[in-house]
Amino acid sequence: MAGKAFTTILVQAALLFSTPLLGQTAGADLLKTLQDRYDEIHAAVLARNENLIKSIVSPEYQDIDTSGKTKSRDEWLTSIEKIDVSIEKAGGTTVTSVHQDGSTVFVKQNYNMRATRMIQGASHDVAIEATSSDTWSSGDKGLILMRSETDEISVKLDGTLVKHSVAHRT
Repeated sequence: MAGKAFTTILVQAALLFSTPLLGQTAGADLLKTLQDRYDEIHAAVLARNENLIKSIVSPEYQDIDTSGKTKSRDEWLTSIEKIDVSIEKAGGTTVTSVHQDGSTVFVKQNYNMRATRMIQGASHDVAIEATSSDTWSSGDKGLILMRSETDEISVKLDGTLVKHSVAHRT
């Protein structure tokens, strides 16, 4: 009887360690690949390369701000056309965590931008910090960005907080 129980435990352990776990935290390779994808998007925005952006961002993409307002990929593309490239150069995204569940990859990322800008004839330090929860899909075309939900955003002007918004999602 003890031998059978021991064998059952060994079989269960073998199954546990030989079967990939769903919802596992992703490894360093995937984290680097995703960081590279965000860097590609940033470079494409700076270069106004809409074709490159469309190759990374799904046609079904949804961009959701902290108030819950959703933009489609085309609406998002229109909004980024208005971005001042000279300021955006100072920005960047950092992947902070990656979690994979099958072909779906969940990413937590931070965006930070600090720059000096002329506003109403005076020079001001502008800082934007945002955290987002993004969803990517892994498939034949590599990793494609499906959704980005801004969790929190802060905007500072000369060190003074002028906007702070946190998403209240259920």
